[in-house]
Amino acid sequence: ANKMQLEDVSDTLYVRASLLSDATRKPGPIAPALTVSPAIAELIRGKIDRAPRPPRQAPCWSDCDCKMCHSWSTGSRASHLYVHVQAPPPPPPGAGEQEAVIFIHGFISSSVFWTETVFPAFSPAARGRYRMFAVDLLGFGRSPKPADSLYTLREHLEMIERSVLQRYRLKSFHVVAHSLGSVLALALAVKYPGAVKSLTLLAPVRIRFPATMRAGGSACAVSTTS
Repeated sequence: ANKMQLEDVSDTLYVRASLLSDATRKPGPIAPALTVSPAIAELIRGKIDRAPRPPRQAPCWSDCDCKMCHSWSTGSRASHLYVHVQAPPPPPPGAGEQEAVIFIHGFISSSVFWTETVFPAFSPAARGRYRMFAVDLLGFGRSPKPADSLYTLREHLEMIERSVLQRYRLKSFHVVAHSLGSVLALALAVKYPGAVKSLTLLAPVRIRFPATMRAGGSACAVSTTS
């Protein structure tokens, strides 16, 4: 209890009730609430009747079977997260270094949470100063959803390190996180105290840290909002 549990596994990893998912996977038509003619009913039945799908062994983080959410399985980057990068052109010599910002989404979400709501609202000055990296966490969006993964905090951190920090050679960065992503943001700050310049946590998950972890100081600035 006196240390962060990096290997804890979610209770909903492989079993999570989802009425929407169950309804979309049921073979055969759902009984209509309105009376329709037999001809139309037969036409609709021919469109939606299909052979039952084999049971999926993949984790249940996502209920979506769309092409986008399964694009990772046909690509060559199964060992990396999907990262949406929005960055200005390289600055001229002597103009100063651009700062990096990593955006981490919450549960049942993806990088679209940032790219379609937050990124368009940035001013031209902000877009010219910051390199922005919005990740799809392991098991979400366009990122890999490996069946043999336990999706521990350690695995999430390693994928962020490999896909963002190492790939783009980030030596220092800001972190903006929402909801469950705040846990990963705090873990990044603990592991890279000298690299994380600031933390912005939106509607963060409440975490009670042991006194031994609260005793240490850090130059990282933290801001939170509900």
